[in-house]
Amino acid sequence: MSIDLEKVIPNPSSNEAGETLFSLLEEACNNNKTITLKIPATFPLSPSFLNASFGFFLDKYGKESFKRTVKILASKAQFERISDYLIKYIQTQNIPV
Repeated sequence: MSIDLEKVIPNPSSNEAGETLFSLLEEACNNNKTITLKIPATFPLSPSFLNASFGFFLDKYGKESFKRTVKILASKAQFERISDYLIKYIQTQNIPV
């Protein structure tokens, strides 16, 4: 399944928007599906949005489930920003690698 974040989440600056994405990721994970997230270069990724979506998913399901469930299709800059976020989150929250 492919999701264009800009169409599904028009305002990604809040926890609520992150919770919306988390729900989509959780549903995919529980159904053994993979989601490809299309993230435009101009799509803002606020810390609260990332914490409420990717962070909460990592807390609940772990790194391996994240790797199986989520694929990122983004510009190099967006991909690097998300990668940096994930690495730092996993380290600070002591999520098993």
